[in-house]
Amino acid sequence: MNKKHSIDMCSGSLADKILLFALPLMASSLLQLLFNAADVVVVGRFAGKEALAAVGSNTSLINLTVNLFVGLSVGTNVVVSRDLDIYPECLSMARKHQRTLLHTADTTVLFTSKVIEYLTQALAPTITRHGGLLDIYGEGVLITGDSGVGKSETAIELIKRGHRLVADDAVEIKETSHHTLVATSPELIRGYMELRGIGVIDISRLLGMGAIKLSQEIDMVVNLEPWDDSAVYDRFGLESHFTEIMGVKVPCSTIPVKPGRNLASIVEVAAMNNRNRKMGHNAAQELTNRMDKIFAEQLEGDVD
Repeated sequence: MNKKHSIDMCSGSLADKILLFALPLMASSLLQLLFNAADVVVVGRFAGKEALAAVGSNTSLINLTVNLFVGLSVGTNVVVSRDLDIYPECLSMARKHQRTLLHTADTTVLFTSKVIEYLTQALAPTITRHGGLLDIYGEGVLITGDSGVGKSETAIELIKRGHRLVADDAVEIKETSHHTLVATSPELIRGYMELRGIGVIDISRLLGMGAIKLSQEIDMVVNLEPWDDSAVYDRFGLESHFTEIMGVKVPCSTIPVKPGRNLASIVEVAAMNNRNRKMGHNAAQELTNRMDKIFAEQLEGDVD
């Protein structure tokens, strides 16, 4: 039968207990040093003196920085997981020295994962863009354009068709891990829209809570611009166009605005087409391949 050994850190001589607690950590550090030594041998033999110098100097600096912040975090707060009981001595010492003492029913791994996920979202770089963001068939579509071009009017028509509003007028965009752009609306104007001639409206009260979504990844950008007879617009769609937001490339489509055009339907089709392309289907490329095949067959027939 295996015997379990526990160390009571709240009573008796503290120096002996700290030493016993530190022995496994010292052993793991020794193994880490041996592992680093093996790296140095390999790098010095195959990568040259410059690479060996870089490994030797950076390793100590990285270890110092990591251990410093780990030590500061361990010394300033305590997390008791798995809903374990907190010793009265530990609670009294935390109150005496004004230290943070957290208690959770989650496991240590789950609690750490939640904290990392929260910090990733809270500390992510953020910008604010003028436009409107909607969830259209599961695609996050950011509608941009000059003021008065019809962004809000297009958005309200899309919402009436069953799509969901994420943000209007001001869109807060965060770059999370893996170059993913997640956007939301500022808390102050969440759920509100402004329509020229009508004013400010509350989408959740007029169309229900199902018309609102709190956050959404940005999958594509639709730029609305006034129709220009001298401009050349893409009519085939063979080439893919992108725009950069915080260094992340996002598919982009430019839609010219002209009286009589149903912009809501066009934006819907753009969202479905973008989803179709992500699934590996490109209608313009398929049509081009079909035409090339027919032309090649006709050319072979003429030669024969």
